[in-house]
Amino acid sequence: MNPQKPTLQKTNPKSDLSTLPIGMPPAGSLRQIAIPFRSQKLTTPQVYQAAMYGIIGSAVLLTGAIANAVMSQRSALYTVGFETTPSIYQAQRIRDSVADMDANVANLLLVPTGQNTNAEKDYQDRKQKLSSLLTRAAQNITIPIEQNLIIDLSLNINNYIEKTQEAKVLHSQGKTEEAVKVYREAQKFVDRILMVKADELDQVNFEALRKGYEEGRLRGSINQLLICLLGAILIGSLVWIQLILTKWTKRRFNLGLMLATIVSTIFILDALSRLISSSDLLKLAKEDAFDSLHALRKSRSIAYSLNADESRYLLDARFSNLHRDNFFTKVKSLAQFKNQTLRPEQDPTKYSQALRQLLQNTSANQVSDLEGLFADQLKNITFPGEAEATQTMVQSFLNYFDIDQKIRVMSDKDKIAAIKLCTGESNNVFAVFLKDHDKVMDINITVFNQSIYKGLTNLDVNGAIKDVIPLSNEKDKLMDNESNGQNKGLDFFWIKAFLITGTIAGLTVYGLRSRIAEYEL
Repeated sequence: MNPQKPTLQKTNPKSDLSTLPIGMPPAGSLRQIAIPFRSQKLTTPQVYQAAMYGIIGSAVLLTGAIANAVMSQRSALYTVGFETTPSIYQAQRIRDSVADMDANVANLLLVPTGQNTNAEKDYQDRKQKLSSLLTRAAQNITIPIEQNLIIDLSLNINNYIEKTQEAKVLHSQGKTEEAVKVYREAQKFVDRILMVKADELDQVNFEALRKGYEEGRLRGSINQLLICLLGAILIGSLVWIQLILTKWTKRRFNLGLMLATIVSTIFILDALSRLISSSDLLKLAKEDAFDSLHALRKSRSIAYSLNADESRYLLDARFSNLHRDNFFTKVKSLAQFKNQTLRPEQDPTKYSQALRQLLQNTSANQVSDLEGLFADQLKNITFPGEAEATQTMVQSFLNYFDIDQKIRVMSDKDKIAAIKLCTGESNNVFAVFLKDHDKVMDINITVFNQSIYKGLTNLDVNGAIKDVIPLSNEKDKLMDNESNGQNKGLDFFWIKAFLITGTIAGLTVYGLRSRIAEYEL
């Protein structure tokens, strides 16, 4: 009997498609994707894996670009707000104090000892303020040359004080002519050294401010473009792999990749919004607020100086013409008509009337006929209330200017009456001008402080102060000298950046790892 042969069943070598997970292609049909410029091809899971690594790498690069942009923008705000601006501000205040102290010395020498107690008090106050200002300037040295300038200022202020003290002693002894001679020597320290050194301190810091501002703006624009480029690569990669998954697996959505795309978009838009906003605030602080403030501070120091020239004119008859010329030269540096037909030294009355008339109509065409620091301010009106405050300030100065002309006319007939007018009403009207001048400065100081503060807080700086430059009623208050433009304590930007980058990477891995795992089965 023949043994029964076993029945052989023909089997299909192909796997049953119904046993595979939904959407998973059979192993034999894995795609082979060519790589440009290379002979090697990637399989489907390798494409997913390469996309995953590429997206994570793009997220890290994007975070690095945003971090670099934020640090660069912080540095620009810090340079403008805390490194250079306070030094410029203090340099002009040093000029103010020197000029005002000198005017008070001249006023003391104009009358018998003890008859002008206000001038003596103001002189002592200015001397104390000078010491404080120099100390503050020394605490904020950021440029090597500043140290030498501050040392020169300190030494020569002491020399000036010694000479003025000698002149005051001679005056108290009735030796008026000798006192005036010594006072002339003191003037040399003011005009040839102190004012010059204070201007140099101003200029070196203003140049550093200009350079830091321009570099900051340029770096900001480049960084924003780089963020846009890297952001487009990241979002493009996320969208591309989502479309590939939809096409290859017939699945409409991938939750991990969708969430990663949303988080990335929010991260990019938030970073760009903060950077653009802080850049605009930097521009507002520098070009609109501080440029006006700088011109105003210079005009204030010049006003103090010409006020001293007014007193010198009456005190020193031998050089009265020189002091008169200096006075009018400084007036023209504040406001001068371009056509040169109305010169203050030739016809003070018509000059004053024409300038008052111009203030009634400060249109662009009218102001264009004027030059000088007051004109610069009139042409840079930016903030609410600034136009009215500026007009009032210039009107107050013209009130002082008109009294000065009365003093010069009166000095030929009745010098004692002229001196009384100079040390009395003229100084009172000048004080009104200073108060009106403070109001214009306060408008710009407020905007400057707010812009720097908002710019830093937009970039997650923790602990920035709101008052970079003190307002007029607090200008002699000791301010915090710490580096308030930098973070104090924990820097929340880095925590936020690491968390967001980790979230994008985690969601990407979550969205693609499950697809890769299907092929590992």
